[in-house]
Amino acid sequence: MDLKRAVAGTVFLMIYGVATTAHAAPVLPAASTFTECVANGSVQDDAASCLLSSGNAFASGSVVTWPFVLLSASSVTSPGGSSGVLVNASYSFQVVGGNPGDIVPIMISANLSSSATSLDHAFAMAQTRVDTSAGSFTEIVCTNGSINPTCPTLNTTFSGTFAWSAMSGEAGDTIHLEIEAQSGDSGVFEGATASLDPFIFIDPNFANAANYSIIVSPGVGNGLPSSTVPVPEPGTMALSASGLIMLISRGSRARHSRSAALR
Repeated sequence: MDLKRAVAGTVFLMIYGVATTAHAAPVLPAASTFTECVANGSVQDDAASCLLSSGNAFASGSVVTWPFVLLSASSVTSPGGSSGVLVNASYSFQVVGGNPGDIVPIMISANLSSSATSLDHAFAMAQTRVDTSAGSFTEIVCTNGSINPTCPTLNTTFSGTFAWSAMSGEAGDTIHLEIEAQSGDSGVFEGATASLDPFIFIDPNFANAANYSIIVSPGVGNGLPSSTVPVPEPGTMALSASGLIMLISRGSRARHSRSAALR
């Protein structure tokens, strides 16, 4: 009887224990996010968002990680001001399903946008880099690729998908995102914006695509944004920048007037 129970228990563990282990999703490392706003020398850092205005300069940046990933940055200045924004995020992903070690084609859908009012006094950049066992792939856009050796492209926007591959069950696959916007040191209103939203999925044309799925770091939503963040045309941005700076200036003058009246 004891032998029968032992055998039955072993069979139960072999069937249900292995099945449970096979379906248990690994826990990936936490995501890392960072935002930094600079306006006329003042600096504000935060993991999720920053918003800073100082005289004739304004900067804002944010990282959204749920239910989708979206980075955005905006810099506007009036004559004599300067501002800049840096936003970045990194998180892990992993292909699961099939047999460990399977080479699986993946797709990364992304909208990268950059816009600036001028070539010399405003700048914006967006880039995404995917690292897997197959190597690294980078997509980048910027507003001054013609004069910037660190941005080897003339593209200011990218909207589409690029193909790569990953190994099922492989730990260490990551995606790195970064955007930047800066403006100023000019005699006129300047502005720059940048945005980036990625989505990783199994190539649907892969014959065994249904056998695999992608998991990402806890708290990160691997989904498509409900709408793409629009990047204004340079002319529109200049008007928006001037209006924003005027509102900031009026608010500042009003506060000074109230303070003076109370003295």
